[in-house]
Amino acid sequence: MRTTSIAPFENLIPLPQLIRPQPGRFTTKKWSVFCNSEDIRLQHALDRIFYTGWQRVESPDEAALILLKKEPRSILKKLSPVIRCESYRLEIALHKVEIHAGTEHGLYYGLQTLAQLTVQSNVIPCGVIVDWPDMELRGVHLTLGSGHMPQLERLQEIIQKLG
Repeated sequence: MRTTSIAPFENLIPLPQLIRPQPGRFTTKKWSVFCNSEDIRLQHALDRIFYTGWQRVESPDEAALILLKKEPRSILKKLSPVIRCESYRLEIALHKVEIHAGTEHGLYYGLQTLAQLTVQSNVIPCGVIVDWPDMELRGVHLTLGSGHMPQLERLQEIIQKLG
């Protein structure tokens, strides 16, 4: 289901299931955020991603970033319930960014994709990204017996990114 013309998004890890680049670039100096969920984990993710500051607004009309806990239309119904709850749709237009997901988990993963796009600047390519995990259960193996033991801070960083 992956597309071939994804040049502006080719550095995303992992590569999303569906990418549709569109002309133009979204830019903002300050992130104003509307979110219809009060989940504290989303607020922590926003603090980490937009460490220079962001502001919560009461109306989607005022927002540069809109987080909506609402099942996206484009998520396949044949996906298992576990996978669907982690799916999201990220729409980047000229004047706003929207993330739609059925659960806070999906919103969180959409934010992680947005974070990758904003690493270098607040100017990001327009397009639509739809993604969901390939597998219900995912894991990581750290080989610690080779004589190399990461510092505690590095292990905590790895765990935070995996969470």
